[in-house]
Amino acid sequence: MRIRIAWGRRRAAEGEPAPVLQAVEQDPEALSRPKYPYFRVYDSEEEALAQAALRNRDQPAVSPVRPIEEPKKTES
Repeated sequence: MRIRIAWGRRRAAEGEPAPVLQAVEQDPEALSRPKYPYFRVYDSEEEALAQAALRNRDQPAVSPVRPIEEPKKTES
């Protein structure tokens, strides 16, 4: 499943920057664990498209399927 997400932070007031975030303590044990391999975040559409092209490089090209037209009956 692929989804597109955009997120941000609410500004402190109109025309002002967002409030400063509090520092988060890093858990040294969590940093030593391998990253989850099925979750990737791309910072731009170009990066996501490049990765999609790389993923799909060995896939066969698929042309659109057209419905089969039945031959018209001729009246005798």
